[in-house]
Amino acid sequence: MNLTTSLVVLSTVTLFVACGGESEQSLDDYFADLEKALDTFIDETDVVAVEEGFLVNFEDVSATVSGFQRFLPAMAEATQHFVDELETLRPPAEAAGGHRRVVETLDAFIASTSLIAAELEGVTTADALKPVYQRYAETGNNISAACLKLQGVADEYGVTVSLHC
Repeated sequence: MNLTTSLVVLSTVTLFVACGGESEQSLDDYFADLEKALDTFIDETDVVAVEEGFLVNFEDVSATVSGFQRFLPAMAEATQHFVDELETLRPPAEAAGGHRRVVETLDAFIASTSLIAAELEGVTTADALKPVYQRYAETGNNISAACLKLQGVADEYGVTVSLHC
């Protein structure tokens, strides 16, 4: 391969990588794939909730803390699977910002789970548990807000989908 051919190949590869390598999906296809990935995520998180038996009970702090500590890493793992699936999607321009925001809030949730688990160490009272649980709830609220914005894109363009926000 001569120098000119090498430069053309290198430029093409660079352009391919910089542009994401594949064209974006149609809005309908994107939301269909997103809904499918979301349904799998919901199924997986339902299993986590059942297997870990996590319930918030401020009257039984010890059981709540123990359940929360088991629940958080399992939920982080399920969420990471979902993020991995989302990263395979190619959102069209209309949904790209919302898609990116959902992934960012899910990544923030994953990062927060180890911090929240660490905060649970030594928690023995409901008063100490409540602010830790509130931080967990705030991450859920952030995810819901990002999800609602993405649902708004679907609604605006007439795509029938339920993102279960």
